[in-house]
This record gives sequence, C-alpha cells and structure tokens, in this order.
Amino acid sequence: MVKGILLRGAVCLILLTALEMPALAGWVVADLSPAGSNSWSYASGVYGGQQAGYAWFGSSPHAGMWSGTASSWVDLNPAGATESMSYGIYAGQQVGYAIVPAGCDAGLWNGTARSWVDLSPTGSCESEAYGIYASQQVGDAYFPSPTGRLSHAGMWTGTAKSWVDLNPAGATQSCALGNYAYQQVGWADIGDNQHAGLWTGSSRSWVDLNPYWWVHSSAATAVYAGQQVGYADIGNYYHAGLWSGTASSWVDLNPTGACESEALDVCAGLQAGWADADAGLWTGTASSWVNLGSFLPAGAYTFSYANAVYTSGGNTYVVGYARSSSTGLDDAVLWENIVPEPSSLLALLCGVGGALGLARRWRRD
Repeated sequence: MVKGILLRGAVCLILLTALEMPALAGWVVADLSPAGSNSWSYASGVYGGQQAGYAWFGSSPHAGMWSGTASSWVDLNPAGATESMSYGIYAGQQVGYAIVPAGCDAGLWNGTARSWVDLSPTGSCESEAYGIYASQQVGDAYFPSPTGRLSHAGMWTGTAKSWVDLNPAGATQSCALGNYAYQQVGWADIGDNQHAGLWTGSSRSWVDLNPYWWVHSSAATAVYAGQQVGYADIGNYYHAGLWSGTASSWVDLNPTGACESEALDVCAGLQAGWADADAGLWTGTASSWVNLGSFLPAGAYTFSYANAVYTSGGNTYVVGYARSSSTGLDDAVLWENIVPEPSSLLALLCGVGGALGLARRWRRD
C-alpha cells in the first residue's frame, strides 16, 4: 500500500511538472554589446527574433539591430549621419532618428543603413520616431513658436509628407511614444502639467489618461490590444501603471516596497519596465512583479532596465540594458524565456506512461 501511495505521488508530481513547465522555464540572458563598440549600448525594441537599439562607436551612437546575439549586430547609421538611434522595431522595419546635414530627423529603416527614409515633416526643426506598428510610425516634431521650439505628437505612414499632427487642442506640447493598430499613446502638456494620453488617429481624438486630478506628471509609453502602460508621479515618485482606455481605469503597478517604477512596454498581458533599478515584468497587478535583474549573472551588473517585451507561442523576449560592474558601462541585454519543444514534453509524458505501466505491474505483484 505504501508503495502504491508513493508511486501515485511520483506520478502526480511528474504530471504537475509537465503542466507547469512553461511557467517554470528559466530565463536565459544574452549580452548584445557589439564588437567595436567602445562604450554604451542599449536595446530598446523587440519583435520576433530581432531587436532594435543603439551603441556608441567613438563619440557617437549608431542605430542598429540584432538577431539575438552580439555578433548579429547590423549598423543602421545612414551615410553622412553623425549619429543615430533606433527605438522601435516591427516586421523588419526600425524607427528612430539620425543627425544628418539637415538636422535631427525622424527616420525609418528596412534593415540596412542604405534603406533610411527621412520622416521629418515640412516646417519642423527637429523630429524623432519612437514607435512602429504595421505601416504606421509615431513620434514628435518640433515647430518654431513665439516662445521657442515646441514639440507636437504625430504619426506617419512611411513618408515625411504623410505626417499627421496629433497635438491636442489646448496643449502646449505633446509627444507620441507608442502605437498599436488604430491607437497611439504618449503625453501632452495641459496647463502646467504633463498628462498621459491616448489618440485614435487625430488630434481631436485625444483622451486624457492622467489618473488623478492631483497628479502633476504622467505619460503613457506603449499600447497593445486595449491596454496602455506608463507611469504617474505619485507623491513625487514615479509609479508604473496600467490603463484600459480611461483615466479611471488606472492600476498602480508599483511593487510593494519599491520607491519608484515605470512601465515602458506591453504585449499580450505582459508589462515590462523597472522598479528601483531592476528590470522586470508584470501581469496586470503590482503583486505580479517578476524581477528580471535577478536572472543576470551574479555580481556582473549593478542595475538593469527593461525597455520592451514581445511574446509569441508562449516564448517571451525582453530587451533593455544593464550596467556592468567591471566597466561601469551600460550593456544592451536580451532576456529570453523559451517554452520547451514538444519533443521535451513528449519525453516527459513517456516517462509518465512508463510509471503508470510500472504501477500496474506492482498492483499485479
């Protein structure tokens, strides 16, 4: 009888392990710092098996992209540009900016430096693109005003002339930081305060997401399938937060015991960002916080930040950066959580089957 109880316990443990394998799959960390970069590097966007970001070569940053390893680095700095950065990536396209002879201009790449498309709208004196989804890019452009240059949130569809100004009525400045499908998110200066906000393709569509009347600063940084993430100044400390289309829907994601946090990206129910200088992930609540900094090699880094998250087929990819303990420089980092291949699960289930067969033999004995 004791033998049967022990066997049933073992079988249950194996079955539970099979069911829980995706949740327990470990995080693998890759340092993406490219060869030849003499100082900092940052990963700022992820989609599929590619990552976007930038690295310093000499005294200037260069926009670039990776395919999961440091050696896969592709330098996207356009010919004639003194510096560039890429912030977002989607289906082989990257967005960011480059400093070209005409100035600091938002731009779009298709995987090579030669593919650079200048998105700077007519009349602007500076622009940057921060987000991309499908054929749409978002960012901001600066325009002259009686009080100096002021930024206007905006969106493009692949060309400079496609620019749509999203600056809401009554706002002095604004910036669009992310987009998904028909929605764009960012912030606008309303009165003397910066308010998180949501657009649906026009300046008139602006929805103010500032969570409380007494919050003087907030911003929405990313959007995915009806969820928006960002941060709000709560008691002079930034708190990561999650919205679902209205100011009243705000969920404070600041983990218990953390002084400050920001949520910087969202994908399929996962929110990526940082809390008290540790990269991490949430799944919709403050208590769901997972510290990704704890998966970095022990003693190798002093702090870390997560900038973007992508998930597909149960696999999760997070990009950001961490500061090296040995060099004091920031290194682009990729965290990967991969669900085991079906063959691995099959082997485990075969073990379950064998255990059940053994149980039948024991019962006969």
